[in-house]
Amino acid sequence: MKKVLIATDFSENAKNAAIFGYKLAVQTKSDIEICTAMTIPAEIPQAGVIVWPMEEYHVIEEGALNELKQLKKVLEAQHAAGDFKPNITFKAEPGTATDVIKALAAKDHVELIVAGTHDAGGLSGLMLGNHARNMIDATPTPLLLIPSGFKFSPVKTIAVALDMKHKGDDFATITAIQPLATLLDATMQLVHVCHEGENTDEAEIYLAEIEQEVKQIAGYAKTTSLIIKQAPTETGLNWLCNYGNVDMLAMVHHHRGLVASLFTGSHTKKMAGHIALPLLVIPAKS
Repeated sequence: MKKVLIATDFSENAKNAAIFGYKLAVQTKSDIEICTAMTIPAEIPQAGVIVWPMEEYHVIEEGALNELKQLKKVLEAQHAAGDFKPNITFKAEPGTATDVIKALAAKDHVELIVAGTHDAGGLSGLMLGNHARNMIDATPTPLLLIPSGFKFSPVKTIAVALDMKHKGDDFATITAIQPLATLLDATMQLVHVCHEGENTDEAEIYLAEIEQEVKQIAGYAKTTSLIIKQAPTETGLNWLCNYGNVDMLAMVHHHRGLVASLFTGSHTKKMAGHIALPLLVIPAKS
């Protein structure tokens, strides 16, 4: 992984997520780009936003760049002797958070996006209202959401939630997560939540088969599997995050318009609002 994009609105939650992203970049030996979206009301009407005259654009930009410089200093202060030292750059761009982050991720060849979540659910002010849902829908690359106040610790186990609809899709999800797991030297735990009435024997056979394929075909030996029985999806995943001895939850997110599956937007977005662990959102392949 060559570059991590850290999105910020300069809130405490975003600052905390940036520090998490910095430490993850150190562990994966990746460079960092910090970005913020500048809301220009003439271009993006939104209730409650102070109306700035367009001639004051440079004032908004200067303020954003100064904030980014201060955040860069905060991240550089996290450096410990002997650790990898990421190269840190920053950009302030006009537009919605969704559009800015999506454009920079593609333009600058970003392999992971990191953002903070809000105390009350959803993402922080960086992604007001629909921006949160739009970002999860639109992200072109894995998106890592950090809960409010969550402190970094080495990621040893990544739980990968699978819907078991199509083995090919599940295998693609796993292989999308594998590069990060490899850099972190983390175990991938393949997880399926069985609803009441679902055949758990079939689920166990399915997971055992795909676990072996990951080990043999993808060549990732540090792979395990787990069935959570008779629970609604979010209840089962919340139990896993709180008591399952995992450090990160990964979920595939299917874009609107595709055939509905277990992990459609509603489950991913609801988990993003209250999850106790970092949530890695993997965009589904079209």
